[in-house]
Amino acid sequence: MEVKGSAKHLKITPKKMRLVIDVVRGMGVERAEAQLHFVPRKASALILKALHSVVASAEHNFNLKKDNLFIKKIVVNEGPSLERWTPKAFGRATPIKKRTSHLEIILAEYKPTAATKRHQPIEPKKEDSAEPTPVISNEEEQIIHKAKASKREHQKIKPKQAGVKSKIFSRKAI
Repeated sequence: MEVKGSAKHLKITPKKMRLVIDVVRGMGVERAEAQLHFVPRKASALILKALHSVVASAEHNFNLKKDNLFIKKIVVNEGPSLERWTPKAFGRATPIKKRTSHLEIILAEYKPTAATKRHQPIEPKKEDSAEPTPVISNEEEQIIHKAKASKREHQKIKPKQAGVKSKIFSRKAI
């Protein structure tokens, strides 16, 4: 079973993140956590936080064991860049791009476990047909038909009344 997780809009460039994720790609979760603790870069703390989140969701939602998980796929993509300007000589300005990253982690199991209840197909409920459908007699059917006909008559448009308003806004005869 695979468990996915992501962290978006991280305020660090993707290039700096890729230097750290190349270290832990394909490792077991416990070994990757130990490795990230000792990497002296800002990205390691962000990756570690995202990894803890994915492991917690795997344990809580799918009842998977932490020691049975490894990092199957870890990818950093470029997020939106904030564009800022800095002043330069002779009244000029040059752009600054403050880049962001999107981190995506997919964990898998070394040894697959049985499927959880959450992912088993749901069986349709059986309908209890204890009460038979009522049978309507001809007399009742005629009464219902008359009631519907009288309702239709009430909904018909009333004829126009003569007056100034009807003379100004009269419709053409068909």
